[in-house]
Amino acid sequence: MQAQAQAYGQATAVAIDAEGNLFFGDGSNLRVRAIRFGAVLPPPNARIEARGGTPQNAPATTAFRAPLEVLVMESANRPAPGVRVEFSAPTSGASCVFSNDTNVLGVITDRSGRAQANCTAGSQQGSYSVTATPITSSATARFALTNAPPALVSDSVANAASFAGGAVAPGEIVTILARASDLRNSCRFKLRPAC
Repeated sequence: MQAQAQAYGQATAVAIDAEGNLFFGDGSNLRVRAIRFGAVLPPPNARIEARGGTPQNAPATTAFRAPLEVLVMESANRPAPGVRVEFSAPTSGASCVFSNDTNVLGVITDRSGRAQANCTAGSQQGSYSVTATPITSSATARFALTNAPPALVSDSVANAASFAGGAVAPGEIVTILARASDLRNSCRFKLRPAC
């Protein structure tokens, strides 16, 4: 049920428990509304750790294989569920974009205090850091990512030359073999990098 549709009158009592949860009593509707501490905001002295997705690289404009994953813990080393974590990638230079097609994504931690974000490498090559920070917190986790050169397709054919052995990197020496019957019309050629 959406918050706007809930029947709640004026609070007649307010209480807070030892964990920081707020309770509002509505005597006219015979309801108690509970607001759990840490819902979106982290508990005091929360910690955040990168738990997956670092370091890693991906060819430019392709998705990174592993999601960026963090664990948010409260000061007593218990998971902190319901905390909003902001994943942030650089705004210029080598970077990535998240599932919302921007360089910033907010994710709420699950019951085990974990939050994940999928990232796709941008077109500019290079290494960079993505940060993950619970909102209003100074605690930060960092992910080391690299946008690698685009992978060349193996088994590609260019001018009847097959590169069945795999991708060819710029500057790599390529040996081309031909049958004598294919050399009837001799010609000269040079291989030039495409970039």
